[in-house]
Amino acid sequence: MGAGDKMMRYAYLFLLILLVACNQIEGSAHSGANMSNENDQGTVYYFDFEIERITGIPESQIEEYGSIFTINKNYFEKCLLFDIDTAKSTNYNKLDVRAKIVFSDRVYFVDHSGIVNTGNRYAMLNKKQFVRYLIKPLKQKNRQ
Repeated sequence: MGAGDKMMRYAYLFLLILLVACNQIEGSAHSGANMSNENDQGTVYYFDFEIERITGIPESQIEEYGSIFTINKNYFEKCLLFDIDTAKSTNYNKLDVRAKIVFSDRVYFVDHSGIVNTGNRYAMLNKKQFVRYLIKPLKQKNRQ
């Protein structure tokens, strides 16, 4: 075996190790390594806040129009702002919803202006922080 063949083997081995390492890093970044368990993960149906629509998306149809993401429950709760004055001065619009967040114990809806319907009261959402915390699942569910 010549020196060139030996170098090619080493180069091939190096590339193989590099590919495996990159795959491991990417897999751990998308798997939500900081998330404690599956009950803390929520499914998010999200339609971008920045896109203007002629007609709104009603609560009943957000799953059809929204892209699917996941979010950690603790991260989502960090995005909620329970400012009573702000929540009272604005009106939640259930006919112009941009996100539905489903956890095992509760469902939240967020309208175009970032008002969150928690089920028993309203809150404001830090929209930029919320979007940063969204995680695109590795495998998309089949939507029909």
